[in-house]
Amino acid sequence: MSQIEVPEKITVMSEFGQKYELDAANALWPEALRQHVAEVDPIVFPLARLSGALEWGWWSCFKSQEEWLAGCGVPVPDHDVLGVAARGTTADLADKLQEFAGYVAWLEAQLGVMEGRRGALAEGYKAAVLVASADAEGKGTEKSKEAQALARSETLRQTKRLLIEQETVLATAKGLLDSYQAAYDATSRILTARQIEAETTTRRHA
Repeated sequence: MSQIEVPEKITVMSEFGQKYELDAANALWPEALRQHVAEVDPIVFPLARLSGALEWGWWSCFKSQEEWLAGCGVPVPDHDVLGVAARGTTADLADKLQEFAGYVAWLEAQLGVMEGRRGALAEGYKAAVLVASADAEGKGTEKSKEAQALARSETLRQTKRLLIEQETVLATAKGLLDSYQAAYDATSRILTARQIEAETTTRRHA
């Protein structure tokens, strides 16, 4: 049996088609090597696993997003959420309305907290960049000064990463809130129409 040559790096992919290179220091290396030896092509790992095993990158935003969605307790609305509500009884609609109202109230409270944290983080980051780039006054654009400050400070880089992740989660929460607000409004209209129809029918047979 010929000896298998172990490569220095193995290229793997996420389910979204992005390519990443792993080496022996990576936690996913043993599994990637087994698949490489088995001649699996392409080698695919879920982005959630890759983001946990790689250094920070744009994919870290998706990890933070997934973790927030998993822990927030509010399900992502199904594409047929309004259809399910409309096909139910009036009592079902009332229950759904109450459920949606609860989600909306909780998400609004969470957004308030998130926006406060994001605002404080953004202001703190902006002030730190100004201090770090004070000696570069008049030398280049604000973006170039920020880039120079980031290149010199690991603390600033970590703050910037955290700010990006916070904004990703905030946008996710806003989208979820908008979805449930729309579901609440539509369900409320359907319920009101049914109640009017029921009252009209009752008066006709009185």
